[in-house]
Amino acid sequence: MPQKTKNIPSSAAAVGAIDKSPVAQTVDYTNTYPCWRISNFDKDGPWGLNSFLNFTFRYNHSTYQAVFNSGIQEIDNALDQLKGKQISNREEFWDKVKSLCSCDIPIEIIERIEDEIICNVFTEKIYPKLLQFETMTWDEIRQQTHGGKGKSSSHNIDVDDLNPKAKERLKILKFDDRDKIYSLRLEGTVRIFGFKELNYLDIIWIDLNHEVCPSKKK
Repeated sequence: MPQKTKNIPSSAAAVGAIDKSPVAQTVDYTNTYPCWRISNFDKDGPWGLNSFLNFTFRYNHSTYQAVFNSGIQEIDNALDQLKGKQISNREEFWDKVKSLCSCDIPIEIIERIEDEIICNVFTEKIYPKLLQFETMTWDEIRQQTHGGKGKSSSHNIDVDDLNPKAKERLKILKFDDRDKIYSLRLEGTVRIFGFKELNYLDIIWIDLNHEVCPSKKK
């Protein structure tokens, strides 16, 4: 008996001809809300941790765990005594640690403590000012102006336009391969500087006195 066949609709036959190669999608991050990253925040430069006065040291669990794993009880005792204390600046903090702890502190513990201080400073001094931006998209942030001149308050800046000290600091931080840096105006002369990637800003500096890229006087 001859086998029955079924006609294949032309529309179905066309499916096999579709190119199934992956297509890269272009995502428009200008209409997304901002996120923040502080893992590259400058620890030593004039617009990093050294900018801040009077922060509260918080001895959080992750730092405690790192200190505990080191097996050096004296470090834990020192940090526990400083927990919740007002610290005038970073130099004072380490002077207090040395006065309370006579042992050598491993470099990895020093780095972990400094990461903790960055989190303390960010949470206490910077993040409250960034909350207003989390209600806006990047495009809405860009459209904010100041000074009545219609110029955007927050925007990318050519690295070549930064002051020489800032450009030199970027080289030390291994960011000298970047040609633009993002400036986010918080208030008055205060600016956040970092590298805008996708929908987040990788914060490296907070410039309290508009020094990183001074306004060009006409």
